[in-house]
Order: sequence, then structure tokens, then C-alpha cells
Amino acid sequence: MTAKLKTMAKEDWAAKLILSSIPLRQLGVDRMPVGFASGCLIDYNDKRLILTVSHATGNQGNWAIEVRAKNGIGTQTYQIGAMMFLETGNINTGDIKDVDFSYATVPDDIAPYYHELNPQGQNYFHTKRDSNIRL
Repeated sequence: MTAKLKTMAKEDWAAKLILSSIPLRQLGVDRMPVGFASGCLIDYNDKRLILTVSHATGNQGNWAIEVRAKNGIGTQTYQIGAMMFLETGNINTGDIKDVDFSYATVPDDIAPYYHELNPQGQNYFHTKRDSNIRL
């Protein structure tokens, strides 16, 4: 753990955690949410990737990134498409094990927002998520 993270105030750490988590929604045939997960975005080797866990997305459902809430319209999403998964294998024994990890390439301009809604369901606060890890 870096010195910066060790000395970060508890409130700052909580805010960083909220703004770096990307909400994922599994959409049903009516495009309404039927499942939930979270992930993070990274920029790696000139590509933007969404990283998440296979125990959530391994069902090959219609997963989407929640981009933002728009008053009077609803929630804007970006449909991810096919996810990739990892396995480990042992050549000597033939054993294959799933790694609880999944990922997909997404467009470079995906920019999810954190938003808060009032009791009437209207967006009263939003800010761009600090979600991009660059490797």
C-alpha cells in the first residue's frame, strides 16, 4: 500500500471508493435491471477495459455499465457485450479451474457519473466518477 493511501483520511478514502466503483446492471428483455454487480475501468495498452467478477457476469447476461441518470428519461447505460473469462490449468493433471474474474473492452470515451436522486427520483447531484486506472 502506498504512503498516500495509508495517510488518506477516512472520509477521503470512502469518497474515493464510491467514485471509483462502476455500477453494472444486467438488463432483462424489457431493458429493466434484473441483476447488479460492480467493476472498475482501467486503461491498459491503449485500450479501456471494464474489470469485474465472473460469479456475477458468468451467466452471459445482457450486462451494461450505468453511465448516468437523466431526469425524465431514466438511466443511461452502455451495453458491454461479450465478456471474457479466465481459467487456470495444470498440464500434468489436466485440472482446470475458473478464476473469479471477467473483463471486456469498452470505448475510450465511456465516462460514468456518480449521481444521487431525491425522494421523487430526480437527479439532484452528479459528478464524474474518478474511475480510470492507467497502467
